[in-house]
Amino acid sequence: MVLLDAKGDAIWVQVPRNLIKRFDSKIEEQAICVIAKFKVRPLTSNTKYRPVNNPLVIEFLPGTTIRPTDSTQSIPRHFFRFIQHSDIPQNVNNRMILLDVVGLLKECLPPITTTNLRGRSTRKEIKIMLLEGVVVDIVLWGRLITQLDEIILVAGSKPIILVIPCVFVTKYNGGDLKLSSSTATKLYGNLDLPEVAAFHQRFRLELSVIDSSSEALFVVLDHAGWKFFDKSAQELYLSSDQHHNGVPAVIQNFERVDVTFHVKLNSYTFKNPSHGFSIVKIVEPKGVHQLRSKTFESGQHSNEGNINSTSAIDVVGE
Repeated sequence: MVLLDAKGDAIWVQVPRNLIKRFDSKIEEQAICVIAKFKVRPLTSNTKYRPVNNPLVIEFLPGTTIRPTDSTQSIPRHFFRFIQHSDIPQNVNNRMILLDVVGLLKECLPPITTTNLRGRSTRKEIKIMLLEGVVVDIVLWGRLITQLDEIILVAGSKPIILVIPCVFVTKYNGGDLKLSSSTATKLYGNLDLPEVAAFHQRFRLELSVIDSSSEALFVVLDHAGWKFFDKSAQELYLSSDQHHNGVPAVIQNFERVDVTFHVKLNSYTFKNPSHGFSIVKIVEPKGVHQLRSKTFESGQHSNEGNINSTSAIDVVGE
């Protein structure tokens, strides 16, 4: 387990196997306690799977005491060091310090049970989208599958932001990099954290726009998205009016709107064979340009269709 103090510092705690029953009933997650008569020792250089990056570890002794307190000290209830997508490749061989990740649950694959010399084991692969918009694969083992089912049941139809601490990067067959749970991993759904709130506030709509000559990708960012739909990103994200693929109906209906795009071109635009633009401003309608488009939000694709609306939105982008 991991202990936090009032300064927000974290340290790994190890309880010897013969003392687990003694302390099990005295330890409660998120409880504030006064702990005394324990041993602090340095970790050996080859100690693997550390839940926190701290060279010291606390070891409980037979005489260790744990006393609950109603102290009003402002002690954090959680401690996470979330990685970004760019951190994954450089940690592929890292078994020293475990990693924490937060992301939007996008897909759950069926569980798979295998048998080997050590017995039977069950794993389940899920896909989560990081705040950068990148989808990563995570392999969950054993008890975590039940934890995930419980989180999904509680959330109902609402989106689920998963916090998954203590994972590591592994390379599977074919060279694909995936995150894998460890024995210290626990799942948390929709925690009250700034990193979770960021998913509710973030909004990204991608338009694949086709005219008579070519196709380009237009990205509608937060501030422009609000002007499109007259709703905040959080309101859209938590909308109960969800299409079967998880995209709010107001976004699905957007593919029936005619738009005029004004784009800013530079030298990179002509060098890159795949054209993409970020929409940064919406101005008053000035005309209609017939387009065929397909829209998707957070990676969810809709069907391509003809645009028949008579309205138009002028967009300035770069």
